[in-house]
Amino acid sequence: MNINILRNTSSGFTVIQLLLSVLVLGIIVSGFFYLLNNERSKTRDAERLADMARVQAAFQMLYATNASYISAAENGCGTVGSLVNSCNLTAQMPDIGTIKDPGQYAYTVNAIPSDQGYEVVFRLENSYGSLKSGFHAITENGLR
Repeated sequence: MNINILRNTSSGFTVIQLLLSVLVLGIIVSGFFYLLNNERSKTRDAERLADMARVQAAFQMLYATNASYISAAENGCGTVGSLVNSCNLTAQMPDIGTIKDPGQYAYTVNAIPSDQGYEVVFRLENSYGSLKSGFHAITENGLR
C-alpha cells in the first residue's frame, strides 16, 4: 500500500496564515497612510511660512514707501479677525487676494495695521524648526 495516497497534499494557505497575511498587510498600509498624512501636514506648514514671509515683505515694502502700515487697512483689513487677503497690499503683493491657508485654518489680522505696526496670525499643524505647533504671528518685528 502506498502511504503517499493517505497523506493530505494540499499546498494552499491555512485560514490562520491568510488572516496573519491580511493583518500584516493592513499594518503596512496604515503605516504608509500615517506617514503620507504627516508629510502632507509638513508641506502645508512650509507653505504657511512661505506665505507669511511674503505678507511680511509686502508690509515692509508698504512701510518703506509710506512710513506707515495704516494704508493696508483702507478698504480691507480694518477689523480684527478679518482675513489678510483683504488687506490693501496689492501694489506690494499683486496676488494678495488669492493668498489663503492651504488647510482648514485662516490667516487673520490680530492687530489692525496702524502707523507703527500690524499683526497677522496663522497656525502651524506641527513643530517646524524652532517653532512649536499652534498659533504664531508675524509683526513688524518679525515672527513670534
